[in-house]
Amino acid sequence: MNRYIYLLLICVFLPISGCDDYGIIHIVDQVDEVVIDQTLGLPKTIIGRNGSMMALIPNGIFEMGDHFAEGEQSEQPVHEVELDAFYMDMHEITVGQYRGFIEATGYQSLNWKKILDVSPTDNHPMVHVSWFDTMSYAKWVKKRLPTEAEWEYAARGGLAGKRYAYVGNIHPSKANYNRNIGQTTAVGTYPPNSYELYDIAGNVWEWCLDTYDPNFYSISPRKNPIAEANVFQLAEDFADDNKPHILRGGSWGSFGHQVLRVSARHYYGSDNLKTDSNCGFRCVQSVQSDAQIQWNSQ
Repeated sequence: MNRYIYLLLICVFLPISGCDDYGIIHIVDQVDEVVIDQTLGLPKTIIGRNGSMMALIPNGIFEMGDHFAEGEQSEQPVHEVELDAFYMDMHEITVGQYRGFIEATGYQSLNWKKILDVSPTDNHPMVHVSWFDTMSYAKWVKKRLPTEAEWEYAARGGLAGKRYAYVGNIHPSKANYNRNIGQTTAVGTYPPNSYELYDIAGNVWEWCLDTYDPNFYSISPRKNPIAEANVFQLAEDFADDNKPHILRGGSWGSFGHQVLRVSARHYYGSDNLKTDSNCGFRCVQSVQSDAQIQWNSQ
């Protein structure tokens, strides 16, 4: 009886404070579970280190995976995931931003000629970066790569059960893919999704933190999942990691629209030093300290 009284009080008082766009109280179970919006009072956008604009992604619950059974088996089963709030770069990391990292740190491992062949200006997304390169950059800007669940949740933009990051079908007017352009396009060329994320479909594949495990969805924890490791530990100690890692989103060179689905998963063997002209990244940072969040691998 007391649980019902407690829930009634929550339902009466809490929604009053949630009047802005993200001020939503998600009542998952009418008796046992109440998920309270963590983003009340937080700015919708912030400017991160190195000048990147970041959008607030509200905490919430979503159904992760392929709702239409049209992708790889690794996209199954569809499963419920709950995530804490975080900020995500609105744009993919650019050549200019990565150049700033190199000049500030002396970091080496890049072939600028290869990069400029497909990303010719500082406003184009950085490419030919390995998973190690992206992890090094993220550590320098005091951010991290998104977990695979964070990436898919953000890409969906609140559109539950949809194929793509945008309303309706994917189209060349919404994303750079299928070699329509023949190279990357400047970040922000196409419209953003509902969370103000640009090029979340197409332009370049985006690296994630997670190790690729084709069976992970069958054993995935519900709250803040990540395959293989604690996100805080992984972000701090990644030099010896030799496992394949996830790429998401499709690219300018992706043929067809299948890989631009929000549930589509991709990886490059076990070579975390591999680079390609269609691989880039964007970063995230948690609203809370990563060390304070309960991350779950299995």
